[in-house]
Amino acid sequence: MLRGLARSLGQWRVRIFERKFGTDFLATVPREPGIYRMYDAAGGLFYVGKARNLRRRLAQYRTARRTSGRVSPRLSPMARSKVQSAASQRIPARGGAR
Repeated sequence: MLRGLARSLGQWRVRIFERKFGTDFLATVPREPGIYRMYDAAGGLFYVGKARNLRRRLAQYRTARRTSGRVSPRLSPMARSKVQSAASQRIPARGGAR
């Protein structure tokens, strides 16, 4: 019984992500290093993340637990995400390269 409940909760989490971004969203995200930005419904930027593999990182939000301390608070206000590939996941220091 518990396994069935866990499966149904997992499907519920996936449906929230897919309802916000569509079922084909992850297919459009490259498997390259880069950064991603999360915007709320008003268009305000509220989170910037980096990843070695953008598709894999954003797929983690797809199955994030509602009670997760780090992931869940970011997913609920997220209305839009913007992805930018880069040569690496390093973010340059302010004021240019050193």
